[in-house]
Amino acid sequence: MDHFKLRKDDRITSSVSSFGLAIGLKPTGKHSAITDCCWSSTGKYVVLGEGSILKIWERTLQGSPSFKHLRFRGHSKKITSVAFSSACDVALSVGEDCTVRVWRPSILGKSAWFKIHSARINHIEMASNGTDFLSCSDDKTIKLYRLSHADEAIATVTFVTSFKGHSNWVRCVKFSPDGKLVYSVGDEGLFRIWELASGRLLHSFARAKGDCKYFDLSPSGLFIAAGVGAEVLVYDTRNCLLKDSLTLPGPVGRIQWHESGVFMTVACSDTIRFVSFANNHLSVDLRVQTPDALTALQFGPGDMLATGDVTGQLALWQFRYRPVEEEPPSPVADAEDMSVAVPPMEIRDGVVRVAVKSQETLPDQLSQSITALEKGVKGMVGMLRVLESRVGAIEDTLACS
Repeated sequence: MDHFKLRKDDRITSSVSSFGLAIGLKPTGKHSAITDCCWSSTGKYVVLGEGSILKIWERTLQGSPSFKHLRFRGHSKKITSVAFSSACDVALSVGEDCTVRVWRPSILGKSAWFKIHSARINHIEMASNGTDFLSCSDDKTIKLYRLSHADEAIATVTFVTSFKGHSNWVRCVKFSPDGKLVYSVGDEGLFRIWELASGRLLHSFARAKGDCKYFDLSPSGLFIAAGVGAEVLVYDTRNCLLKDSLTLPGPVGRIQWHESGVFMTVACSDTIRFVSFANNHLSVDLRVQTPDALTALQFGPGDMLATGDVTGQLALWQFRYRPVEEEPPSPVADAEDMSVAVPPMEIRDGVVRVAVKSQETLPDQLSQSITALEKGVKGMVGMLRVLESRVGAIEDTLACS
């Protein structure tokens, strides 16, 4: 695993202060490309689809890099997407055989299966409640199901509603962060926004030309990041307008926002890219080259990132996220006189950058800062003089006694 490396021209941003390979997981034997991967909410399990086989890596001890490997067979065709329900403690997988399978993560390998579409299922998305999930298919529909289980059964899948309106294959579907809306993209070249409760189509808007097989919503729900061909496109969900685009040297595979909403990771060929989104502008901050082409990617708990590639290699990466925050001013004797508006600063490439609204406001702000600093120094000098006089008085008293 020593040939995972940072590119020489890369830099660590103010958001990601360190990044490195934690562990590579790949059992011996013949392997297929990893089609998808996901984490359980606790980080105990990493679930992945490899061909028609579901694999679950279970952490043997919390905080330990030691994992044990579980391997499950049941799908008759390739698995296309996986998810994990923390509420029911089960893994879910969908595939080209039009079924969803629910697996108990144990050595017994028990599962239940349900046919939920009439054509290949492309994606499954679990809601934050851990019971509802969405699926989208080549049958041009999106369906909402509810997962439940009794003590004697692995799980029961109940149909809730369907969303119809796409005129071509539906590639990806997502819940909004508040759970009230559904977002989807299809091969007809449209993003669609649905109301979850009624299944009603609220709005649709065109994307740039090219295949879009995956997109992700920002944690705030305000932006969509989509991989279209070799471009990363960010749309504003409030007005459905394109905010910015970024062209990469190869086709964009998986893409996911970090929970901070400050940056995202993009799988592009054999490279992981950390892409920041600040002031409605996309920029590549960090690139990590991998030995083989990446096919799966997802953030996990505790600043972890899982990636899968065409050889069946699962890699778990550890990074450190450092939010950019302004430090509070130091306490001084006269706080009211020192309340000066200081422009925000950020350190990048070893250079301190100060963000100001315009060049005309800079002298005034500097003048205010200098004036406030002078007042603070004068106050400190006064306090030192008072302290010096008190020490002198104490020394005189001791000398007389």
